[in-house]
Amino acid sequence: MKILLVTEKFNPHENDRDGGSRLAITIAKTLGSSLKIMQFAEESSPDATWQYKYPTHPGTRFEKRLQNAAFIKRKLIPIMNDFSIIIFIHISMQFDIENYITNDKIKVITFPMFLTPSYRLSGEVVQDSYFYKELSSLKRSNLIITPSYLEKKQLIEQYSISDDHIRVIPRGIDNSSIQHILRFHSKKLKICSIGSIKPQKNTHELIDTYKIIHNAFPQSSLKIIGPIQNTDYFTELKKKIEQSNIGDSISILGHIAPHQISTVIKDEHIHLSTSSCETFGRAIFETLAMGLPNIIKSPNNAAYDFLSHLPYVFFIENTDLVLDALQTILEQLPRFSLQAAEIGTLYCDKFLSNLLVSEITSQPYLSISDYDGTLYHKNSEDLTKKSINTFKKFQTRIICTARKTEDIIAELAHFNLTVDWIISYSGAVVTTGTGKKAWTLPIEKEVIKQIMQLDPSAEPIYYKDELIQLSPTINIPFEQLGLRAEHYNKKTYLLHRHASKLHSAIKLLKSIKSKNRIRVFGDGLYDREMLFFFDGLPSLKGVNI
Repeated sequence: MKILLVTEKFNPHENDRDGGSRLAITIAKTLGSSLKIMQFAEESSPDATWQYKYPTHPGTRFEKRLQNAAFIKRKLIPIMNDFSIIIFIHISMQFDIENYITNDKIKVITFPMFLTPSYRLSGEVVQDSYFYKELSSLKRSNLIITPSYLEKKQLIEQYSISDDHIRVIPRGIDNSSIQHILRFHSKKLKICSIGSIKPQKNTHELIDTYKIIHNAFPQSSLKIIGPIQNTDYFTELKKKIEQSNIGDSISILGHIAPHQISTVIKDEHIHLSTSSCETFGRAIFETLAMGLPNIIKSPNNAAYDFLSHLPYVFFIENTDLVLDALQTILEQLPRFSLQAAEIGTLYCDKFLSNLLVSEITSQPYLSISDYDGTLYHKNSEDLTKKSINTFKKFQTRIICTARKTEDIIAELAHFNLTVDWIISYSGAVVTTGTGKKAWTLPIEKEVIKQIMQLDPSAEPIYYKDELIQLSPTINIPFEQLGLRAEHYNKKTYLLHRHASKLHSAIKLLKSIKSKNRIRVFGDGLYDREMLFFFDGLPSLKGVNI
């Protein structure tokens, strides 16, 4: 398998380092020697197979991209049919290419990075001719990989791309460069904001938001970290800061290498983002993994779909709400900081890189399915049969359920359905398909003691000799006790915070070292987190394997 990556983001100039450059490095590292790289940039990249400098063109960056398309085409056409897969990082890299791919065996994979709708949401002026170039290029793509549902929605609604050609895979966090630090509030509130200085990141509104905070917390400080990608915008930003009367509390640090950021923000308390549009927002996820609760402007922010249900991430509609969010965080900062560490585990770069490569190289599918309402339909024997028969077509099968392990094993036997793994008790127990224990996540003894003191009538639920869940009879402050809750049939079930379908599914996939593509199916409220993470589906009906 010969794979070509076409980009201008492979080890670019310092001021051009962004999510695209991080993605290019991830793909190159994961695919290794099977990958050749064609790089377009001012600076040379020793690891690139081919590297070219663009001809000089005047105009906006959109005009330059349109003008550079012919140059990219001239360099790419002589070699493109030697490859079975061509990957484009940024849609503009494949303008005008679609009519020159003569080999039907070539798989074209596109990482759009940022499309016209996102640029326009960021306040930029994009000519229609640029949009139509995007449209014709996307129509030729065999697979479009996006990190978010915000961009997926754009692709479907504004470019009429079929859902079958789009795959959502979140960006990963390189935990080798992440240091989680438990944060405690001090008199001097310290805030950071990580993102390139340009209109999209809305750094001007960041200053306005920080002014509100500084008025309430006069000893606060703000660190702005990120390359300057728009010099005019940066000049206006400096003037804004100088005129704000709080300039002494604001530091602009410029580009900081990813492996150094943990050290630079080791004393900060909160990460603040006012970006106009984010198609993922890697800095949000990374700062959470470092133990920093986040306050984020919610409109047009792709992180909302992944993070809005979590207690340590606060999405605000407008800056007037920032102090309420800030106050809530400061009241519970150590707990939120400790819980946020889970983002580094869930959004692990190594795991998501393997998932990315499995999609690029079209590996066989592994399926994870909820049981009740997804496979088993109590009011439809026919739909149950069809769903189970579709599920059986997957070579590797995992069941996720809120049911007890022994109950689901009996159900599977009734339908003559064998599976490889069972995630039961809503994620608290993982066993093989025959019921052999892999691991459990019982509630900690100290927490059990606290709950029983609050509610002596709480019902204990055991798996063998381990207390897996508690069903209280009164309202319990479960989040403050580090637990999560699920509600079924007018009863509440409290579990270990990491006893969820998503946590257990990811841990299981890591432990079996899966190299498969993943298809997830589920229909319920407690399936949503897993469905969003894996770009899952609500039903097996009509699914093609």
